[in-house]
Amino acid sequence: MACGFGLNVPRILLFSDSHELKNKGGGAGRKAVYLTHRELKELERLLKALANKRRLAILRSLKKNGEANVMEVVYVIKLSAKSTSRHLAVLFSAGLVDRRQQSLEVYYWCTPAVPTPIRGVISIL
Repeated sequence: MACGFGLNVPRILLFSDSHELKNKGGGAGRKAVYLTHRELKELERLLKALANKRRLAILRSLKKNGEANVMEVVYVIKLSAKSTSRHLAVLFSAGLVDRRQQSLEVYYWCTPAVPTPIRGVISIL
């Protein structure tokens, strides 16, 4: 597919609930979604953020307990404050958690605007 600058940008085919595959051998009930390079990079960033057991533990804790400051997360997942802060920064950068600072403490919570497929992953934690 071509993009606005006259460049050919590859699109990756995935299966989802969007556009139906017709006469393409996609099978019954399968749907096709084409991702641009930018969308693919975003998906990669989200999946990398989820591909760590410590970050999954943090997400599970925030999902269960709601908002928590860094030290509360440290206590739950039993990791150093420095490592926990780094993991929280990765999750924040990926848009999976949000944060606010109150005085010297930073509070985190799961972002409600997580993409639907990722929400499915978080729901099973």
